[in-house]
Amino acid sequence: MNDWYDAEQRVERAKEFFDQHKWQEALEELRAAVSLNPYNGGWFFNIGLTLDELRRADNNEGPAALAHWCWYVCDRASLAVAMAATNYAVEGSTGEWACVVCSESTYADSLPEEIRGPATRWLRLHAEYDDTHPWEALEIVATLLGHSPPAAEIEAVRRAIRATYYYSEMGLNHAAAGLLHGSFDETASNASTLGALDAA
Repeated sequence: MNDWYDAEQRVERAKEFFDQHKWQEALEELRAAVSLNPYNGGWFFNIGLTLDELRRADNNEGPAALAHWCWYVCDRASLAVAMAATNYAVEGSTGEWACVVCSESTYADSLPEEIRGPATRWLRLHAEYDDTHPWEALEIVATLLGHSPPAAEIEAVRRAIRATYYYSEMGLNHAAAGLLHGSFDETASNASTLGALDAA
């Protein structure tokens, strides 16, 4: 088999995934196909369509809320408030989360060996240095606010940090609910299996 044939096969699988509304799987197959054969412009168009569907997917609202909040606060608020909401609040909780994920090899072992190192690099880096990074961000925020900041600015920083934690929790709850309940097909399959067990 050659790379071009493999690319064509991946595009066929991507179409199947796309038709099943499995946007992420379709996107991965299309990206793999383009890496094998970057000369098919239609495949790049298909990546765009798939990304568009992925952005509009109903199951994307929880994680998208944090991204939207970060964009919004960075666009509309003062630099101190934006830094507090993104660099301090996001990086702080990300560092703690990365430490938990990296404390065991479960996640790394779930990845193919040839991509394990590059795929976990970001996590490992954040697990190593994020103990100090949020404090450095907080020092920058304090410097931006100055020695006697107005009470309203302090309250704006506090609200921004709380909002970041709220949107982070929303995204994590959304992901946890998906893991807990599974897809409709998984739930229907489990229900029919349980029904068969009850009948036995």
